Parts: sequence; structure tokens; C-alpha cells
Amino acid sequence: MKILTQANILPFALLFPALLFPRLSFADAPEPASSTETTRLAPVETLGQRSPEVSPVDLPGSHSRVDLSADNAGDHQLEDILQQQAGIQVRQLGGRGQFSYPSIRGASGKQLQIVWDGIPLTSLNNSEGELPSVGLSALGSIDIYRGVAPAELAPTAIGGTIHLRSKDHFDTPASGHAYTSIGSYGYYSAGVWQQYQNNAWRFFAAADWMEAENDFDTKTDINAFNNPNESSTEKRLNNAADHRMALLRADYTGNTRIKPSVVYQYQKKRRELPGLRNIPQNDAYFASEDNRLSLRLNIPYSQQQQTDIITSVYTLNETYDDQGDNIGLGRQKNYYRTKGTVLRINHHSDAGNISNLLTLSVRSETTESDFALISDATVELNCLTGSGCPYDYQRRQYQLGDRVSGHINDAIMLNGQLSVVKFSDTQQNHYGISDQRANERFTTGDAGVNFRLNDNNQLDVLISRQVRPVSTQELFGDRGLTEGNPDLKSETSKGIDAVWRITSAYGEYSLSAYQRVRDDAIVASADSRGVIKYQNLAQTNHRGVELNMSIDLTHNLTLNGNSGWHRHTIAEHSRDFFVGKRVPNQRTWDNYYSLTYQHGKISTSLAWLLQSGGFYESSNRLPIGEKNQIDWNIFYQLQNFRLQFNAFNLTDNQLSDFYNYPVPGRNYSVKIDYSW
Repeated sequence: MKILTQANILPFALLFPALLFPRLSFADAPEPASSTETTRLAPVETLGQRSPEVSPVDLPGSHSRVDLSADNAGDHQLEDILQQQAGIQVRQLGGRGQFSYPSIRGASGKQLQIVWDGIPLTSLNNSEGELPSVGLSALGSIDIYRGVAPAELAPTAIGGTIHLRSKDHFDTPASGHAYTSIGSYGYYSAGVWQQYQNNAWRFFAAADWMEAENDFDTKTDINAFNNPNESSTEKRLNNAADHRMALLRADYTGNTRIKPSVVYQYQKKRRELPGLRNIPQNDAYFASEDNRLSLRLNIPYSQQQQTDIITSVYTLNETYDDQGDNIGLGRQKNYYRTKGTVLRINHHSDAGNISNLLTLSVRSETTESDFALISDATVELNCLTGSGCPYDYQRRQYQLGDRVSGHINDAIMLNGQLSVVKFSDTQQNHYGISDQRANERFTTGDAGVNFRLNDNNQLDVLISRQVRPVSTQELFGDRGLTEGNPDLKSETSKGIDAVWRITSAYGEYSLSAYQRVRDDAIVASADSRGVIKYQNLAQTNHRGVELNMSIDLTHNLTLNGNSGWHRHTIAEHSRDFFVGKRVPNQRTWDNYYSLTYQHGKISTSLAWLLQSGGFYESSNRLPIGEKNQIDWNIFYQLQNFRLQFNAFNLTDNQLSDFYNYPVPGRNYSVKIDYSW
């Protein structure tokens, strides 16, 4: 076991002096607003309150909300905000806007679900849990479920759920906000949002654009492209990113009983694909365009009963272009087109101290592929010989779920969820080859209890059993690089979570502990041809402790932060060598703390991120180094303008989340905001 060091113990020790602060009095402290903590990014006035549809307070457990409603997130992207939260690690390929994969408490990307305003962004057919291109202009808050999510959001997410929530419920008839920023390594961004409301309608529009060349300096070893006989420093090539996002929403708030809401969500991104070698001729890229149109109908029957009907249609077009074979997977230019529909009906009912939610959903998705560099004759030959075929996939998901919450008395609340989920999969083959089909049905559920010990102390305990279905990529194979395995079993997760929350006149604290066992873990392995095959090879154990705190040290000085210790191990494996090894790409310790000072028109923050422990691969022979970064920013408010200067990674730490892929070091940005 790793020996505890002063740096690791210090964040946990901060809890106890705060609790023993001589002037702190639990009896005089205000009653907490909810049973979940809210991360405050800066002490800036909030513009509104959120609609109480689905929130972390609906479930006992380690859930939290990050408040972004006051546009006070600095010059950060979505991945930066998530990296600051307890239990979340975000692996980034290198540079702003490049590929980012969040992991919650040791979960893989396929075990994670990402939802935007109740509409799933995670693909049914195949998803690695990559973060979407959602700009912060549109967001009012982020709900983080570190295990079980509400049944109406993500019934199959055994690795947690991230719910992105747009701005809503403003206090003035009309308001807006705009910003622009410029920074190191060819970084530019701009964004705007505008809202208008009257007695009958409420309109909201937001847009964000971000571009980064990411041409930072990187140190290369011997055998580099420009200096093959000695190490050197070069500019990182073919590493740019371009992201664009838009959101349009119209809500009817008039006197009719049925209240419709229409939402249009748009994302477009293009990212260059850097190779292991810094080759100037590399022009590989990955591009995608995502369009989603949703209609929501709220139908109240009485104060005790109402129904929400949500329907959504979406298209996702993706392009993988490496015609020069610079990445190493052969010459390719492939197109992938996904079309999907979602229909969900949620019925809410209350009876005395008991509330109930019944949810029914049907989701259908079709993915088509086209290998543009391969002739029709070659495609037919490859399909008939099993050498890679542009299959089409169709997956349907049916869910029937229920949640019951009830107060036994003023101190105890019970909560339970149960969902039955069925999948129907079809691989639509070509050239006379028979289609392949698969069907699966399973049950997932959880039960929790919230104890209100007194006005300032609450304890949550949650037990759960969840299932993550096999994706169509794992089941049938995909993109000419993976071989399907129709005998795969779904992954299952059994866990227990406990959370103790404390609220005082000077701050909020929470201490969480979790234990989770994942069975039939799906592992990918490559043969001598480089073709990947999936197998149920392992059982993994996950346990950890997390501390969250938000302390008002003085009227002007606030401390926010969290620390976590995690142990993710392989408990069973088909090869005995891996038993007892750490799950790769997972940290042992993670810490994030920010100190914010505000006086008059000036506000400044100093943030510290420390991550340590873990290995790059399952054999545990390549340890991940320590990531130790310090960020600093300063704001100046001048009437409706706000000027800010941001310094990131002042320690110039260039530790990579992906082995042998360089990342930028110290960088800066300047941002101007204007509100009206």
C-alpha cells in the first residue's frame, strides 16, 4: 500500500480545523437549501434559479451541481470545469479542444452517459464517452451523478452521468451576455447569449465558437522527424481544433393547460489528428456535425399529477480522414451517418408524503458507414471474405422505469428506483449476407435512504445494481478494425455509497465513501493483424473516499476544493498475471483547491491541481507521473464590462494523459465580457 505523504494528507486535514473553528455554531446556522452540495466557482450574483424538474436532490448518493448561471467560469472549457470536481478525471489528448474523455470513479468512457437538457448525447450504437462541444454560454449548471442517475435520464450508466443544463428562469424581461478571448498557441474564442420573456413566451439563444492551433513546443527524443540523430524541440504539428455550438429554445408560459417547449441543439467540430511522430505532411482529421430538435409538452392534471412528453430527432455525421496513412491504421476516408429518435413519457404523482415517477421511453438509432477510398468491387470482396465491411447498425432501446420517494418522518426519506430495459440489435449486411440480430433484456435498480440527523447534518446511504449493455461495435465489429463477439455478456455493477454532509454558517462540507464491483468487464485485445476483439475477461473492484468543502474564510475570501483517494484494481482476469494489478489510466490521489478573493470591482483566484499514482497500462510497468499545476486569474469589473487575465499551468507541468502524446505547458489568455 502506498505510504501517505504530507501532500496527500494535508487536504483531508483541512476539514477538522474548519469544524472546530471557535465561532462556528451549528445551532445558529441557516438550514441547507437541499441535500446536495453545489460547487461555487466565484462569489458573483446569480441571475436566476433552476426549474425543479430533475436535480441531484432526487436521489440519495454522491451527487452535486456545479452552478454556472452567473457566467463566472473564467476562460474555461467544459473539460476544465469537470476536471475540478471530486472523483472526475478528464484524459485529454493535448491542447484546447482536442479529444477529452471523462472518467468518474474509475469508469471507462463506455460506462458513462452524457445528457443535455434531458436529451442523451451519448450514442446508442457506439460511444466512448467523449465530451461534447457544448460551450459554457448556453449552460446554467452541470449535474454530476457519480453512480446512479435518475431513471428518466440514464438507466444504463454504470459509470455515472453528466447532465448539462441550459440557462433558464431569468429575473428580468430581457438580458444578454457576450465575450471574446485570445490566448497562447493560437487560441481564440467568442460567445453570446440572449434571453427575452413576456407573459406568454420565453426565448433563449446561445452560441459559442472556439479555435486553437495548439502549436506548442514539444521535446522530441532521438529518431524525431526533423532531427533523427538527437533530441530537439519542435512545434506540435497537425493538432488544431475548431468547435462551434448553438442553442435555440422557446418555452410557452401562457394560460393554456398544455405548455410546449421547443429546443434546437447544434454542435460542429473539426480536430486534426496528431501522430506519434511529428510529421509535417500529416493532414489527418476527424470532423462531426450534430443536429438535435426536441419538443417537450408539460401537461398538468392537478397539483398532484402531471405528465411530461419529450420527443427528439437527431442526426450525427462523422468523417475520419487519413488518406496519407499518417496515424498508422492504413489509408482511410470513412463517413459515418447516424439518425435517431427518442420518445419519453414521464408521469409525476404525489400522494401525501409519497411521490412517484413512472417513465416510459423508446429510442431508435441507425448508423450507416461508407468507406470512400475503397471501390465497390473491393468492398463487396471484403464483405464476402470477412475482411472488413461497411455495415449498417440499428439499435432500439425500450425502458419502463419507476421511482418512489417517501418520508417516513421529518428525519428519514426513502428512495427506490427500478427499470426494465430491452435492446434489439440488427447488423444490416450487404451483398446477400444474412443480417445478424441480437436481443437482450435486463433489470437495473437502486435503493437509498437520507437521514437528516439535525438541521446541519445529513447522511445518505445508497445501494445499487446496474447493467451496461454491450454496444453494437462490441457485438458485431465496426469500421474494419474490430471483430465482433456475439457471445459477449453485459457488464454489471454492484455498489454502495455513503455521504455525510455538513452545513454551517461558514461553509459546506461533505465526506463520501464508495465501494463498487464490476463483473464481466469487457476488455479489448488486438491480434497480430491489429484487429481488435472484445471479450469478457475481468472483474474490477473500485473503492475510494472523497472530501468536498466550500468555506467562507472571511466576507471577501472563499476556499473551494476537494480531495480524493481511489483504489481501482483487477480482481479477476483470464490471465493470472493481471490479477491484483491497478486498472490502467486511473489516478490514486486527486486534489483541487481554489482560493477566491473579491473586493469591490476586483476579484482574483488561485487554483491548485494535484494528481498522482496510477499506470498507463494493465501490466503496471509504466507509472503515470505527478500532475501538479497552478492556475491564476484576475477580474476587473467596469460597469457592464469585465476584463480578465488568466494564467494556466504556471508550474509548466507537461505530463501527458496518453503515453507518448505531448501536451502544452504554461499558457495565458485575456478575456473581455459584456453584459446587458
